Amino acid sequence: MRSKKSLNTVITTLVLGAGLVLLAVYLLISHEHKKRQHRQSAEQRLASIGPHAADMAVRLLQLNELGILDMELQSLRRLQDIDHVVIVDDIGKVLHASDARLQGLPLQSTDLALAATLIAVGHDAAADRSVFGMDDSQQLIGIFPLLSADSDSTSHFSPAAHVAISLDLEGSYLLLSRELWVQGLVTAVLLATVAGLLWYVLHRMLMLPLQRIVQTTRAIAGGDFSARSNLVSANELGEISASLDSLAVSCLEQIELQELHKRLSHLVDDMVDEVYVNDAETLEVLNCNKAAQNNLGYSAEELLGLGPWDFVVGHSEESFREALQPLLAGLQTHRDCESMHFRKDGSFYPVRSRIQYMAHQSPPVLVTISRDLSELRVQEENARLRERAMAAVGEGIIITDAGIDKRLIVYANPAITELTGYSEEELLGSNIDILRRNNMDQPGLTVLNEALLRAGSAQVQLDATRKDGSAYVADVSISPVFNASGELTHYIGIHRDVTQRLETEEKLHQAQKIKAIGHLSGGLAHDFNNLLSVIVGNLELLKVGISDEARLARIEGAENAAHMGAHLTRKLLSFASRQRLAPVVTNLNDHIGNALALLAPTIGETISLNEELAPELWDTLTDPGEIETAVINLTINARDAMPHGGTIIIRTANVDVEADDAIEPLDVKTGQYVRLCVMDDGSGISEWAQDRLFEPFFTTKSEDKGSGLGLSSVYGFARQSGGCVKVSSTEGVGTSVSVYLPRHVASAGRSRPLSRTAEATARCLTGLKILVVEDKEMVRQLTVQQLQALGFETLEAENGMEAIGLLQSGAEVDVVLSDVVMPGGISGYDVAQWVRQHRQDCHILLTSGFNDSADKQHEMPVTELHVLPKPYRMEDLRKTLQDVMDCQPV
Repeated sequence: MRSKKSLNTVITTLVLGAGLVLLAVYLLISHEHKKRQHRQSAEQRLASIGPHAADMAVRLLQLNELGILDMELQSLRRLQDIDHVVIVDDIGKVLHASDARLQGLPLQSTDLALAATLIAVGHDAAADRSVFGMDDSQQLIGIFPLLSADSDSTSHFSPAAHVAISLDLEGSYLLLSRELWVQGLVTAVLLATVAGLLWYVLHRMLMLPLQRIVQTTRAIAGGDFSARSNLVSANELGEISASLDSLAVSCLEQIELQELHKRLSHLVDDMVDEVYVNDAETLEVLNCNKAAQNNLGYSAEELLGLGPWDFVVGHSEESFREALQPLLAGLQTHRDCESMHFRKDGSFYPVRSRIQYMAHQSPPVLVTISRDLSELRVQEENARLRERAMAAVGEGIIITDAGIDKRLIVYANPAITELTGYSEEELLGSNIDILRRNNMDQPGLTVLNEALLRAGSAQVQLDATRKDGSAYVADVSISPVFNASGELTHYIGIHRDVTQRLETEEKLHQAQKIKAIGHLSGGLAHDFNNLLSVIVGNLELLKVGISDEARLARIEGAENAAHMGAHLTRKLLSFASRQRLAPVVTNLNDHIGNALALLAPTIGETISLNEELAPELWDTLTDPGEIETAVINLTINARDAMPHGGTIIIRTANVDVEADDAIEPLDVKTGQYVRLCVMDDGSGISEWAQDRLFEPFFTTKSEDKGSGLGLSSVYGFARQSGGCVKVSSTEGVGTSVSVYLPRHVASAGRSRPLSRTAEATARCLTGLKILVVEDKEMVRQLTVQQLQALGFETLEAENGMEAIGLLQSGAEVDVVLSDVVMPGGISGYDVAQWVRQHRQDCHILLTSGFNDSADKQHEMPVTELHVLPKPYRMEDLRKTLQDVMDCQPV
């Protein structure tokens, strides 16, 4: 190809080079000719202008018009190619000039030095004759004598002798050169165009066909038989091209045939299945692939000549010929069978074989393809294992196809059939929506559909329906299943029945809610009791010294209202498990009778009150007063639920609460309990109200018939005693409220009672000094006033730390009267503990809006302390102080 390109380039270069040489010669000759023509033209113009200029100069000199003469000389300079016009005398001095700078200068010292030579030449010749000269700088000079107008032609005009005119032809020659260059450039472009056309014609007509033919020839010589020149011209080059193309096609077909045979050979050799070629007459192995050699453990040379009975278990030559007879007779196109091959080392493996008779081969052969089933058997066993495992899973498993419109169930394990009530036959082939039926507008289904659209995973909770119509809540998680090519084929879903778990969580949430409300109620009751203490105490102080009965009546009315408020706070504290209890070993049956005796007049004649008390009821460690209050509250609630009459049953029983008992959701410990149950056949309680039964101030009664604290106080008493309350109610049927209290078993570790002094008489309280410890200033000031009104001396401390500081300083104190709940990290129990350890001569009296003893029992037995609940009367304070002083400090 390089030689072809160089030939094409040489021809074009020669044409272009010859043209350029001819163009250069032409331009040189033309330039010289133009110069000669221009110089001749310039001499003619100078010969025409010179006499005229000499005549004009003579005339003006005669008239002495020198200024006009200078102007005329300057105007002559504007003519084409004229450089200088001067008038000189006979000695060569410039008299007048078109360039004023030349006047007065000798002609030899100017650019017209040639003019002096020409003047000298003119003197040697005829004096009246014009002389022309040309110097090397392309300057043409003409000398013209000045002749007098009134004399003969041979006389000179004196003092001027000649007019010298110089023409500068260099500029004209430059213009001529430029014109020639432009002409040469145009000619060169035309020449290049002609050369390009010539190159194109040669390239298309000769070079390209030659290049294709040479390329095709080289490709065929190099073994590339797919190359074609594809020339369609009818000349000799076309015939050569057609012959080359035909030769390439023939060689390519032969090579493709060889490659096909080689590829088929490699394909068979690389197959994972065993391939055997046996002679149809002798049944000996003629050829086999690598898989056969590797699986059997023989080399190719060892297998050649063997018969199939040499490595197939349970067959002989006779049995093989008998089995292959229908195939060899043309009765069958192929034969499939399963057998066992044994290897050279004696091991066995299962195979599935297909044998085909090739009668058109020479000689005829039998081709056998055998597949090793060992891995397939393992996979089948693994598949059966996975199926058994999925069937054994306790959670429902469903597999559906990946169809968007119809997600049909293709697998369902026994757990899902047990959960839904459908049989496996009913589920297989059905749409997955069969499990939801009328619950198709759930938000969870939207989440599932979005996951299906993006072929992703999702986990939601759905309302599902069993075959029998019963509803349950299912926790459903789906995951996509892809094949080996990454295509989505199925979805697998896991279904869990979470109905019971959700119910348990809801009940736990309700219990936590009630506990939170209890904490809030306890705190409010504590602060309210402090306020009531101030109100009650100030009302008592106001009564002192008042004799007006009307004013006393108003004060007592306010005092009664304050105590009614205190009663309400005690119910709140009971609900919040903050009410101080006085627990004793109690049999519930003994106190139910007391409560019923109080209730009998208020129950009414339309209601029947029955008792079903267990004869051998276990003891409990509870507050008897709270038991009677609980019976009264529950019985009154039952009465109010039966405005038209009915039956109330009060029942007691011993129960064992197990871990899976229905009472467990209310968070009661397993063990033995005494159950107090109040049942009625009244109107029942609605479901929405049952969720709020234990909330304080919630009631379904009218405002004049209920405060909403009865059942909540029973709940608080039961929880504070270590038990719980369970309510079962159906609207229109009745309600059953059960109070569970833990059984009490006597032990040696019970707290001992406060020790009494030996003296039976009450100690005189006169002169006692009492330290009042209270963080609320108004409560502290009121308590001080009450104690002073009772005749006691007082000291004050704002908190537990300050009280301990006073006692450490040695202050005389007989009784420490301290609030229980105080800021600063030191409570009334901490103060009492410090007093018992460091000031055993002091007595302790605690007072509080609620009791926090449950958290302090590990530090000091509650039964060893006197606690006066707020609000209290002055008389209650005095009596309690009397009881405190009647006991020896421990």
